[in-house]
Amino acid sequence: MTGERYKRIAQPGDCKPGLQAGDHDGWLLLDGRTIRRAAYPYFFTKLKLPGDEAVLPDVRDRLLMGAGGRLNVGEKGGSSTLTLTADHLPAHRHATEKVTASATQPQKALLTGIGVGDVTKPPTVSIAAGGAETGEVGGGIPIDLPTPPHLALAWFVFTGQSG
Repeated sequence: MTGERYKRIAQPGDCKPGLQAGDHDGWLLLDGRTIRRAAYPYFFTKLKLPGDEAVLPDVRDRLLMGAGGRLNVGEKGGSSTLTLTADHLPAHRHATEKVTASATQPQKALLTGIGVGDVTKPPTVSIAAGGAETGEVGGGIPIDLPTPPHLALAWFVFTGQSG
């Protein structure tokens, strides 16, 4: 099918993938640029676009999905990264060992010879600590989401006229 014949079949607002690097034969690359009514009056009229300017969707590095369910035409969403928090991890515990410490009784040796009599020895003090925690880990760095095998193509919208 020749370009002219295909041009007659396409309607303003129709989109297509292509191997072309840029605009061609009434097709504009969907790259997020602003277009003006003065340059594309037929396109603005057929699509009933208000105002003198419109922003083309930018579909570079995006997966396309059908509108009409939970998404409206032109609506964007999604993310290419994901940040996990502790709430995303399964409930778990980290084992720690019981920590025990004890203080020994002081000896009178330091006080001998300076005129001090018997010194009462304090009782032995034992400390058992439980519930120790592990240190905080993690840096909150986003991870890239895996994508299925794919082939990138340019996407275009038909204006019905050359710019």
